[in-house]
Amino acid sequence: DDIIIYINQKAPKNLFRFEIGIQSTNIKANKAVYRIQNNEKLFHNIKLIQNAGIIDLHLDLIAGLPYEDYPSFVNTFNEVLSLRPKELQLGFLKLLRGTGLRVEAQKYGYTYVDVSPYEIFSNNVLTFDDIVRIKHAEDVLEKYWNDHRMDYTVEYLVTEAFETPFDFFQQFGTYWETRGWSRIGHQLDDLFQRLLEFLRTVPNID
Repeated sequence: DDIIIYINQKAPKNLFRFEIGIQSTNIKANKAVYRIQNNEKLFHNIKLIQNAGIIDLHLDLIAGLPYEDYPSFVNTFNEVLSLRPKELQLGFLKLLRGTGLRVEAQKYGYTYVDVSPYEIFSNNVLTFDDIVRIKHAEDVLEKYWNDHRMDYTVEYLVTEAFETPFDFFQQFGTYWETRGWSRIGHQLDDLFQRLLEFLRTVPNID
C-alpha cells in the first residue's frame, strides 16, 4: 500500500501505465498453471491505483485455462471489468512449445493449432463454440471499450441494460459476426450505426 500511495501522491498524471496480467479469478485454474494469486489483495491494490486516477491500467485475461469453463470465464470477465480498467485485453491460451500446459495438453483435453501461434480450439471444459462466443465478445470489446468509443453509452449498457457486462459484449459481438461486419472495414460513424441497429433487436431497451 505504501508504494502505491507514494506513486499516487508523487507521480505526474499519465506518466505510468501498468499492465497487470490477472488472467483468471478462478483459483483452481490459477493453481493448475502454478499461479499463486490472492484475488482479494489484488483487487484491493488495483482499486487503490484506479481510484487515484494517476496511472492508466491495462488488465489482461486469458480464455482457455484448465478448469475454467464458459460460466467461470464469464464470471472472471465480469469481476475484472468491475474494476473499470482503461483497457481490458482478452487473449486466448496458446500452447507454446516447452511450456507445462503443452506437456499436459492431453490431461486437459486440449486441441490446438500445431503450428505457430499454437492457439487452442477447445479443452475438456471449454468447447470450440464457447471459444467462438468469447472471440465475438473480444472483437467488440476492442472496438468499443478499449478504443473508448461512446464511453457513457457503453457504461450505461453494461450496468443498466444487460444482465452482466459480458452479456452485452457477447451478444453484440455475435450479432456483429452474423451481419458480416467482421469481414468489412468500418468508419467511426459505422460504430454508432451498428450499435444502434443491434440495440433495436434487444427487447426492453428504450
